[in-house]
Amino acid sequence: MNSSFLLTAAAVAVISWTLSSERLFQAPRQWVAKRSKLLALGVACPFCVGGWVAVPALSLVSPETIPAIISTYFVLVGASGVLTTLYGTARQLLKLATSRATIAALEAATLTARAKRLEKLQRRNVLPTSTSDDATHVDRIASLARV
Repeated sequence: MNSSFLLTAAAVAVISWTLSSERLFQAPRQWVAKRSKLLALGVACPFCVGGWVAVPALSLVSPETIPAIISTYFVLVGASGVLTTLYGTARQLLKLATSRATIAALEAATLTARAKRLEKLQRRNVLPTSTSDDATHVDRIASLARV
């Protein structure tokens, strides 16, 4: 495999992902979905779109013989599929990490607010000064602060 093949596979992967998954092409995908459920599945799949994008991309790789064109086509579509799968997985992992960080921050803010409310109530002598729940909340806040 030469570098032009890898660059072509990366280009096919990027174009396929953009056409099938990004908001930029959402309107054309919806238009196709109104006309055909089967085609809607095809235009929403980066691997499926990669097959169509790879056809004109073969002219960039320019193999000399028909068997080489056919084999290059399948390898190019496969490489593009691997790259789009890796990219999609990386995006999902990033969303998951962001969601976990947001949840931890909200949980810490909630526990801090509860601890402040407990302190207010204790100052007003509504609650006893020491309860096991207070210690649990304080320990939980301290552990979240370390994260």
